[in-house]
Amino acid sequence: SFSFTSSESGSSFECKLDGKPFKPCRSPLTTKALSYGRHTLLVRAVLTGNTDPSPARFSFKVVKG
Repeated sequence: SFSFTSSESGSSFECKLDGKPFKPCRSPLTTKALSYGRHTLLVRAVLTGNTDPSPARFSFKVVKG
């Protein structure tokens, strides 16, 4: 699970996982089961049609438990 916020009240969010297109999302975001290996999640805030040009980036690795 990933939690995120915006400094701008009323913002919504879009998320992009592993090169797929951005799509609307909410915090906290819980992903489906992911394959072992490296993954990247991008999160950007959207407010009144303005999209943050520099999304937050979370890089992580799924390993066997």
